Amino acid sequence: MKGNTLGTGASPVVPQTWYQRTAVANGKALEFSCSRGITAVKEVTVRTAKKNQLLRYQGFELSYVFDFVQWQGQLVFATGNGLYASKPASNEIQCLPSEPDLLVFRLCPLDEQMYIGASNELYRLGADLFLEMLKKAK
Repeated sequence: MKGNTLGTGASPVVPQTWYQRTAVANGKALEFSCSRGITAVKEVTVRTAKKNQLLRYQGFELSYVFDFVQWQGQLVFATGNGLYASKPASNEIQCLPSEPDLLVFRLCPLDEQMYIGASNELYRLGADLFLEMLKKAK
């Protein structure tokens, strides 16, 4: 990953920006990168630490990603435009139903539940409801 790392040992601190983020789950790192510029349309990629591409997407939906995780076989994005999901290697995203103008800041998956920190409250989303929402979003 480009950029400076701070700290020492097995867990260096990696700066997170709008254009580059890292998520770690089950000891596996994922790297998110977004093209720079003033246009709303961005090119986004998500890769594994071994540089295997999981997502390449161009659009405005992932311009403001606060957090992302891999959960229930999906890449899930917390954005200033709501909650989005993508099946790895599909290069497509789905907007999950939510409230208008919902800012989603943080995602915390824990087994069959995901806790979602949003602008108006903390949500708990079960895996079964998440998978049902994905089917309806298609």
